[in-house]
Amino acid sequence: MIAERDGDAARLARRARDLAVDSVAAWATLETPDGRFRDPLSGGRPTTGYGRVMLGYALMRAGLLTDREPLYVAGARALARRNPPSSQSFRALGLLATLEHVPEPPRTIRRELTRYLRGYQPTAAKSGEAGAAAGAGRDRRPYSNLKLVEALSVSMLLRTGLRSTVPGTRLANPAAARAFVRAVVGPEVARAIGPDLRARTAGGRLVGGILSDPPTYPLAYHALSTWALARTVRELGPAAPPSARRSLRRALDALSVLMAPDGQLAWYGRGQNQVWVPAIAAAAAAEGARAFAAEPAFAGRLLAVVDRALELLQRRYRQDDGPLRLVDQAPGSPLRRDMVGIDPYAGNVVYGGLAAYGLLEALDALATLPTDLRSGRLPADDDLQVVDPTTSHLAVVRRGPLWFAVHGIAQHRRDIRYDVGLLRLERQDGDGWRNALSPRPITLTGDARLRSAGPQVVIGGETGYPVGERIDARRDGTIVVGGGFRTRAGAWLARGVRFTWQPRGTALRLTVSGLPAGTTALRTTVFAPRAGLRLEGRDLVTAAGLRVRFPGPVGLAIRGGFHNAPDHDLAAAVARVAPHGSSVVLDYLTG
Repeated sequence: MIAERDGDAARLARRARDLAVDSVAAWATLETPDGRFRDPLSGGRPTTGYGRVMLGYALMRAGLLTDREPLYVAGARALARRNPPSSQSFRALGLLATLEHVPEPPRTIRRELTRYLRGYQPTAAKSGEAGAAAGAGRDRRPYSNLKLVEALSVSMLLRTGLRSTVPGTRLANPAAARAFVRAVVGPEVARAIGPDLRARTAGGRLVGGILSDPPTYPLAYHALSTWALARTVRELGPAAPPSARRSLRRALDALSVLMAPDGQLAWYGRGQNQVWVPAIAAAAAAEGARAFAAEPAFAGRLLAVVDRALELLQRRYRQDDGPLRLVDQAPGSPLRRDMVGIDPYAGNVVYGGLAAYGLLEALDALATLPTDLRSGRLPADDDLQVVDPTTSHLAVVRRGPLWFAVHGIAQHRRDIRYDVGLLRLERQDGDGWRNALSPRPITLTGDARLRSAGPQVVIGGETGYPVGERIDARRDGTIVVGGGFRTRAGAWLARGVRFTWQPRGTALRLTVSGLPAGTTALRTTVFAPRAGLRLEGRDLVTAAGLRVRFPGPVGLAIRGGFHNAPDHDLAAAVARVAPHGSSVVLDYLTG
């Protein structure tokens, strides 16, 4: 069907299909005779969980899409395993997708699928919420992506026609299950989505909202929440609350303006650079284009999101002789064999399965779009200013050859991925976009610790750590954070300080102004692989593909033992410089 169509949606659908098929075909070589999959990042140990179910579904789909029976058989072997009795929404999604997209599955598989789904209970039961566990419409748990994914799985479950007489299961009380779904996607999402993300794009101004897990609002889970909301709205059809469609529009707007020009969205918070994020972002944008196909300009912008996410997967995650990488790496890099620097809950099997599932979701949505719908431009392809002042406290600017993102407050005391300061800096050159700044390391898992990644000061012999109180992205392309510095104990050392990031051609200038008398030093930290860190002359620090010029002689201390998702051996270059009067100016040189 796809091959007979032309146009941008069909082209993107073919790319999504090819990525999904190639990846799961590699997973078939890692399957054990009993239907589990060996995880290359855990010493090849076979693992199970919902990744097995999603890979099983994806393998059966891939076999049907390409007429390759060995893939179908490999998927059937994975799905024939008995599932544990505990309810899990992602596992349910994989089983429900199998029922929907695999015609006449083997009898043993259909029997196992229906057994599990008939016993599917509210996952809220694990948290001890009696009302939610009984299937009531009201659920007092705070919003999280898991709740919205559960709403999607329940809405799909209700459409299967299955019935259950087991007390406490979703199917035993369909009316309460429907009420739960409507309550989540309607009033709960409306309360949870950020109120005031603002963007100036080449196409005009827009207001969106981040929908992610409080209190830190990582962008990876905005992508997941947006996709789950879009799919649930489609499942509900005319029964979807009007507020759900309004929330979806705002979440999709935020998704499009926060994607970096290289296609990366997981540049802030947990889920850093993980493979499932671009796959699910592609699915969310494709589903959004389907929902708003009657608005060609908006749908075309969402197709640009799909395009860039698939391009990122192809360029940074795909490998010739294995499944998609768990985290992005440079082409030709050897496959990682450990989880150092990666969130401890992650895994290659589980997120390889989720990525394959997302690619197939994108394929299915793209295949329904009008043949004359054209892909537009990603907002980051033109000058752009974005600020989310009260939810994530993020700001983004594209100006000329630079795209950069800044975080305005410290939202986690132990994980500097959520700290104040510059998070990402991309530079456009003849080969496209490259990230000039190594992602911040994870400092939550017992590796080397650092109190802050942002600028710090020494005043009267005490160290002050940056505190942001407000953030803005200005029309001239500058990002300004207003705040000051506190001691480790929380006492203010300085207030009324301004941190300003200003693009200047291929350089980004940071000015810290409003420093009080008695400030003897400013310290700032740059992360890079240890081999790429060095001091050149008296005032220039080289950090792999980035150079940082200071206003005077620099004292440099290099500390090892840090790890982020893409880099095994990361070091922190802590540079110390004396201020000139009440300010310090330094330049990040990307050229």
